[in-house]
Amino acid sequence: MIWKCVDDGALEAEASALARRFAAGPTQGLAATKHAIRASSLKTLPEALDIERDLMRELGASADYQEGVAAFMAKRPPVFTGR
Repeated sequence: MIWKCVDDGALEAEASALARRFAAGPTQGLAATKHAIRASSLKTLPEALDIERDLMRELGASADYQEGVAAFMAKRPPVFTGR
């Protein structure tokens, strides 16, 4: 997916910033999103929704989910650990 264009000279800095953003994010959630997108291309809508339901149930019990909610409630940036 392309959602942003940058000049050649800014590409390395932009790619590094994006990599840092993903690395600091909820890595389990990002991996699950990637899995759901890939799996859904070969599934019916009900099957794809089942995959999403199962992933959401699993991730809802994670420490990163709890941190995301706590950070939102405290109006502070989250600190995800990948757990």
